[in-house]
Amino acid sequence: MATEKYNKSDPIDIGAGFEIKSMVELIAKITGFKRKIIWDTLKPDGQPRRCLDISKAEKEFGFRAKTKFEEGLRNTINWFMETKKPVRKLMINFTKQLIKKAFNSMGLDIIRISRSPAHSLLGLKDLSIRTIIDVGANEGQFAKYIKQLFPEARLYCIEPLLEPFHDLKLWSAKQKDGNVTAYNLALGETKATLKIFSHIEHSTSSSFLKTTKVCERVYPFTKKQVTVPVKLTTLDKWIKDLSTPLAPEILIKLDVQGYEDRVIRGGQKVFSMAKTCILEVCLDKLYKNQASFKDILFLLKNLGYHYAGNLNQNYAENGHVIYIDALFIK
Repeated sequence: MATEKYNKSDPIDIGAGFEIKSMVELIAKITGFKRKIIWDTLKPDGQPRRCLDISKAEKEFGFRAKTKFEEGLRNTINWFMETKKPVRKLMINFTKQLIKKAFNSMGLDIIRISRSPAHSLLGLKDLSIRTIIDVGANEGQFAKYIKQLFPEARLYCIEPLLEPFHDLKLWSAKQKDGNVTAYNLALGETKATLKIFSHIEHSTSSSFLKTTKVCERVYPFTKKQVTVPVKLTTLDKWIKDLSTPLAPEILIKLDVQGYEDRVIRGGQKVFSMAKTCILEVCLDKLYKNQASFKDILFLLKNLGYHYAGNLNQNYAENGHVIYIDALFIK
């Protein structure tokens, strides 16, 4: 209307004749804002009051607002409230994509922690685990983690090497609930005294089996080794000597560097009693005569387990998987 009927150079105001202060108070009223409105008086002063004079617009070309100011403001606020959610969602998704691309460009990725198998344990948290047998406990790395998830469970931690066992025993002794016990022995499919290849620079990779050239190339810290005699028994014989029966449900964790099949064969009764087990399984040939995933799957399937996924995977530089932490469940 102004451009059609007004052809002068003088400025003209078009509005509803409201001051800024009145408009702010009206917005607070419409939106239900109950807090105190604070005006920043530290900034340079402008005009103390400013209100549009629309009388000139009415005189020059007959303009008068058809919609009352409060009604128009309410309609505008309602429109914003209805549309802000999808707009906000769009902006959040756009921001997420930008952040993800930035990490991807650095060779990294971002996933929800709830979707991480290491966090969710692939549904294992839903089980009523009351007994945990940690075979190859080392210094208690897994035991400390799993105890946080199942604080009421009884933990039996088994470690053959004296140095890590010392740290494991100190930690277990500090547990006020008395639910953690450490044992200095090794498990297999027979009772004997065997020599274990103790890796001086990385005790967690120690094994009864010799490392391969593949292992020593990928993990150079496994090269320095000494042989140490350790006591070996079977899982079934060890459990038989316990004074307290195992409370169901039972979780067994094996981290025995290629010796998994021997431990399973020596503990078939206990594995039959257990509800679930976690095994570190080598896919690359890291140890001579190591158990394959196929071997382990066959043994556990005959004991009533099914493969439920990987809690963790370790990758080579070319992307192929070197070893996994596999979950089996009944």
